[in-house]
Amino acid sequence: MLYLAACFWLIVVMLLAWGVNGLWRSLITQKTLDALLFPGTVVLKLGRIVGLLIAGAKLGKPRAQHVGGPAIPDWEPRLPVVGPMFVALIPMMALAVVLGLVMTQLGASLLTQYPSDLLATVVPVSLPAFWEQLRSLISLGEATVDGIGSFSNGTMKLIAFAYLMIALTVQLAPIRGNVRGHVGAIAALCGGAAVAGSMAPSLPEWIQAAWPLLALATGWLLMLLMVSLFARGLVGSIRMVLSLESP
Repeated sequence: MLYLAACFWLIVVMLLAWGVNGLWRSLITQKTLDALLFPGTVVLKLGRIVGLLIAGAKLGKPRAQHVGGPAIPDWEPRLPVVGPMFVALIPMMALAVVLGLVMTQLGASLLTQYPSDLLATVVPVSLPAFWEQLRSLISLGEATVDGIGSFSNGTMKLIAFAYLMIALTVQLAPIRGNVRGHVGAIAALCGGAAVAGSMAPSLPEWIQAAWPLLALATGWLLMLLMVSLFARGLVGSIRMVLSLESP
């Protein structure tokens, strides 16, 4: 059940990142967003290149890189099913490794007080369990804000930690046109972990040890999503008011 729960929360993290990424792209261009999230963009692009090299790359159909932009050819994996999964898995694993380093090196003081038990280790399949998990997620977002306010590693480290967390977590969104590959990669990763866990009894302990990192990533993206929704609504309201007042 632990592996299924890990798969569930990894998909939730992907969906949260996708939501935040989409909200930000509705306010600024993709090129500007990639520049603002430069560390995450570099890890994402390099990981995608490695995935394409493993899966074999070919030129795909021309498509616009952003809304209203020119349609240009993009590289696609040559392998039909496994290829998209590799192209999704390699960047995702690279982002997760860098995120883990950022959390443990810069955010150690936050991790020690972070309530990772709010992230259920079983999938909430019943309606009461679903509502209970929703309440826990709100508490997780609140704990993230409180943790930032009580950050004890200094102002400069807090700024570096917050920026890197934003740059890396938002880029966990699925690559455009490869959503199925991302979902398949997560399912294959958790399925492989379940098989490996039957042969390596220590693997569940490693997953439990990494659970606070998963909880922090989930809480961080949940906080970003709430702030982004508020900002998107505010900008939309201002634009609407200005358009009504214009002659």
